[in-house]
Amino acid sequence: MSILPGITGGYGGDRRVEHIIPRKAVHRGTYEVVIESSCNGMFGVPWNGDTIAPPDMNRYFKLASADLVVPNQDAWQLMWDFNTLRELVDTLPGNTALQNKALVTANAIMNAFKTGDLENIKQMREIAEEVFGKDWQAKGAAIYDEGPKKAQIVGISYCHIVGFHVAP
Repeated sequence: MSILPGITGGYGGDRRVEHIIPRKAVHRGTYEVVIESSCNGMFGVPWNGDTIAPPDMNRYFKLASADLVVPNQDAWQLMWDFNTLRELVDTLPGNTALQNKALVTANAIMNAFKTGDLENIKQMREIAEEVFGKDWQAKGAAIYDEGPKKAQIVGISYCHIVGFHVAP
């Protein structure tokens, strides 16, 4: 029996609802799980919406749904590829080489998207390799052994120094 900590529903940015069923349980054909329902948001359930207020003791919740799904792993990984590209665009300094490449790659994925075409998902993941590198996922942790490519940095500028003497 497993206990699943940290599940938070809703549709906000703090939503955490994924749980992977262990492979042993899949092969066994049975899986027992206990889901503890505390009916809290990430910071409790304050009576007035303020995160430090005490909870409303007369507030009730019900389990609206619980689904057991087997996600399409390629589509799931494409979602994370796209999310990573978006985060690169959002967090890197504007108009830099990697930020621009991530943006162009994300746009190319959106332009290539075809609803219901499962083969298309693999093609879009290949587009993401423009930023992540060829076969990056298959390399696993060994990708870090490759090290950075040889870089050449060139700076062109000038310096204007103004000298003067202040008389006493």
